[in-house]
Amino acid sequence: MELKIDRRCFLKIVGNTVFVTTASCFLTGCHNDSSSSESTGSAGIFSSNSKVADSESEISGQEIVWKISQRDDGSVLIVGYEGGQPEPTGKIIIPTEVFGYTISGLSGALSGAEKVTAVVVPEGIESIAGDFEKCTNLKSVSLPESLKSIGWTTFRNTPNLKEIIIPESVESIGANAFYGSGIETIVIPASVAYLGLAPFMDCRNLKEVDINANLTSWEKESAFEGCTSLKRVTFGGIVPEIPQRAFYNCSNLDEVQLSEGLETIHNNAFYGCSSLKKIVLPGTVTAIEYAAFSGCSELKSFAFPEGVETIADSTFADCTNLESIYIPKSLNFVYGTAFTNCKKLKKVFYEGDPLEWRKINSGVIPSVIDDIEHVYQADYADFLAKQ
Repeated sequence: MELKIDRRCFLKIVGNTVFVTTASCFLTGCHNDSSSSESTGSAGIFSSNSKVADSESEISGQEIVWKISQRDDGSVLIVGYEGGQPEPTGKIIIPTEVFGYTISGLSGALSGAEKVTAVVVPEGIESIAGDFEKCTNLKSVSLPESLKSIGWTTFRNTPNLKEIIIPESVESIGANAFYGSGIETIVIPASVAYLGLAPFMDCRNLKEVDINANLTSWEKESAFEGCTSLKRVTFGGIVPEIPQRAFYNCSNLDEVQLSEGLETIHNNAFYGCSSLKKIVLPGTVTAIEYAAFSGCSELKSFAFPEGVETIADSTFADCTNLESIYIPKSLNFVYGTAFTNCKKLKKVFYEGDPLEWRKINSGVIPSVIDDIEHVYQADYADFLAKQ
């Protein structure tokens, strides 16, 4: 249903009456707008001349002129604010109702509002998307327990946003949601089942990440790529795979705790993690893909779980301090460039016997490394005892 009202008619009815919402916004009418791709109609909300009534809000002593859009399911979103008005400034409390319509979500509500420093998203809001992108002075955000979705680009390029609490109600975090933000720590709650493409890419102040989510879907690329200050990552939930380039060039990452249930580490997942000295894979891992640990120049030892069948090309390329590895009998092939430039690799612990080793190795390791020592019929405990 398209929302329409004749502004002249509305102003004639209300005269000089002031309408105050919970966000101290003063509303008078609607017009057509197509800013939401999900809507069947939309309405821009006009305002009367009034000062801000809420003492916690600072909007340059003026009102915000919100635009809303109604979706096919009848829900109503705030999709922006009118241009030609004083720019929103300071702390903004998003309204729960605009001209009689209950607001259930936001889509670009304050995108580009560079003077906004704080935002309160009220209870009842279930989705946000693109709402605070390029809010370059945004320092704090309060999110409600009703929130289910943080959509694409919501906090992209918010360099002054240092911390945020993601509510336990959130089920999905979309593509580029925090791209380039200033956050320093993040806890992804157990309720989250979906992470979009590159949600935390280039968060250069991010130091610690707790992934408690039970992810049933994680987009294929660059989740934390370029987070150059990231030091610790802890997986507390069930995460079946780590996507390609997930921690690409996280050059300060030195502690990774993985959880049972992980099955696949994709291409370049930990490429260039040059501070990573040790990583323990759970026994559920069965596949490690191309260049997964390439450039981890401080990595000193590595054990493959039982179930891994191949060592892919460039898996440990340029791991210049790698000294020892453990290989289970499940392994059946080592690719030619798997250990390129691993000049310090001197000891291989292998669960099988020499004949079995010659069948799977095809001369790869001896061809690139001199004076290597093989410990045959070794188990994982033997490997650990020598570290």
